[in-house]
Amino acid sequence: MEKKIIKNDNTVIKEKKPYIKTSILIVFLAGFLLGLTYFAHRHFGNFTAAQMVFHFVSDLGNALDEYIVSFREKVLLPAFIVSLLWYLMAKFNGFFGRHSLKFALVFLCCSLLYSNHKMSFYDIFTYNFIYSDFYEKEFKTPNLKDLNQTNPKNLIIIYAESLESKYDLRHEDDKNIIPNLKKVAKQGLSFTSHDGFGGHTQVKNTGWTAAGLLSYNCAFPLSSVDKENRYEKAICLGDVLDYFGYDQEYLLGSDASFAGAGEFFKTHKVKITDLKTLGLKNDIGWGILDDKLYKIAKDKLRQKATLDKPFALYISTINMHFPGNSSPNCKKYDNRYTQSVRCTDDELSEFLNWILAQNFAKNTAVVVLGDHISMVQRYFKSDAKREIFNLFLNSDFQNINTNRKASHFDMLPTILQSVNISIDEFGLGRNLTKNNPTLLEKYGLEELNKEIGKRNKFYDEKLLQ
Repeated sequence: MEKKIIKNDNTVIKEKKPYIKTSILIVFLAGFLLGLTYFAHRHFGNFTAAQMVFHFVSDLGNALDEYIVSFREKVLLPAFIVSLLWYLMAKFNGFFGRHSLKFALVFLCCSLLYSNHKMSFYDIFTYNFIYSDFYEKEFKTPNLKDLNQTNPKNLIIIYAESLESKYDLRHEDDKNIIPNLKKVAKQGLSFTSHDGFGGHTQVKNTGWTAAGLLSYNCAFPLSSVDKENRYEKAICLGDVLDYFGYDQEYLLGSDASFAGAGEFFKTHKVKITDLKTLGLKNDIGWGILDDKLYKIAKDKLRQKATLDKPFALYISTINMHFPGNSSPNCKKYDNRYTQSVRCTDDELSEFLNWILAQNFAKNTAVVVLGDHISMVQRYFKSDAKREIFNLFLNSDFQNINTNRKASHFDMLPTILQSVNISIDEFGLGRNLTKNNPTLLEKYGLEELNKEIGKRNKFYDEKLLQ
């Protein structure tokens, strides 16, 4: 309430409580930041500020439509309610009103500290000032003229959305909810850091689709948030296979403009076939379901099997993208995410078994890679050891030690080895069929993340644009 002050001449003035409007604005900002942090981690897992900025400046097509309602409920509405309550307290409580600005600043500081802890905002500001010579020491640029290929093989790579090696879910007693994929995996091999079935580790700036694809194809992380970057200067998987005469195509059931994926692949000699090219309508918010995609892929493979040169077909799935989608023919489960995982297990394993039964399979290496760990973090137990699914079929690897600490980067030279192009080191990747240590084995996860999180002149000058 306003306080009346009577002056000596009996005039009355009203003293307004100081800075209330300013404090409300600060409180809204702090509440918005807390809500944004909660929203990001609930929906996307270990979501970093750099990742948020990248998606903010990128063309995401219709991919974010499904998040708008949740964003309003989880971010905007709570921030508005907190601001309204703050206003009422400041107006009707004299002590709180007089000190509302101080309290608001304390609230903002706490919000900033918490959000930075969860999303590493500090990294964005320090990135321009802390340089590293890590790439100069560890990045290996291949010379295409030095590479040789004996017995060329076709290549199929499936980038499976959010596919992990196991699902230790809060609501599931059964940890083996991808039994069919594990059965198929017995016909090939997977790399993992421990005994038993597992996968590889997600390191910094590889944890979303665009970053995962770049890391698999070029063996370095997505450290730039510039949407125009296609990494034209970098030598990537598509460049190597083009040098060896491969027919290459990237097939996806969404719009290739999503996060710049289409431009990246085209820059590196890969033809694009996406939702627009196929002339199809969306099944879900931003693409077709995986069962349709696999049917199209089968037709593509039948055609490519008749070519007089080796082919490489890259396929990106979308079913397990948040909040989890399933084809109509899949078995129904109470939990939507469980249903999506089990549906993926059924459909992807069927597709792999179909490939292995074809005549062209004997001369075709097949690689399955989760693009990143699932972003639906709330479904996983807090102590779950989460790793990304990897599987190599028809690779002809002999006497290989599969107990390795590996990351996205190490898949590139290993994929090349699977089609008989031998290279020990490529970018930040190390061939997992060889004995040289990976960077994870050499530095450990914490130190590796620290180094690739710093700015690097080699990265800026030799890889970007």
